[in-house]
Amino acid sequence: MSAVDRGPMPSGFEAQVFSLEHTRPGARLVRVFGTLSHRAGAELLLLVDEQRALSMDILILDLTELTSFDAEAVRVLVKVASELGRLDIGLCLVASDGIVSPALAAAGVRAMFELHGSVADALDVP
Repeated sequence: MSAVDRGPMPSGFEAQVFSLEHTRPGARLVRVFGTLSHRAGAELLLLVDEQRALSMDILILDLTELTSFDAEAVRVLVKVASELGRLDIGLCLVASDGIVSPALAAAGVRAMFELHGSVADALDVP
């Protein structure tokens, strides 16, 4: 699996993009690093839009390398989920640190997301 490194971007946000065509056609993996601030959220939405143009039908967003996950990160993920949902593209989150799920639950949006402990688990999603 080869990565396209997309960072650091102006906000300091970094990402790597992986095509998973060999494992699951139509799947893309975006691994994010750093902090999902408001500005990074706009950059992430542009990155997601680029991947959508490549006939993506599911995005796996790997959050295991985030340095923080706060209310702004929740707002960013809600925007990403809403945009992908509007386009009928699936979204799976990967997070294993026990920070993401509680933050989503505290914001009352946990039910919007499929959350997995690893990329391999997320790839098992039909």
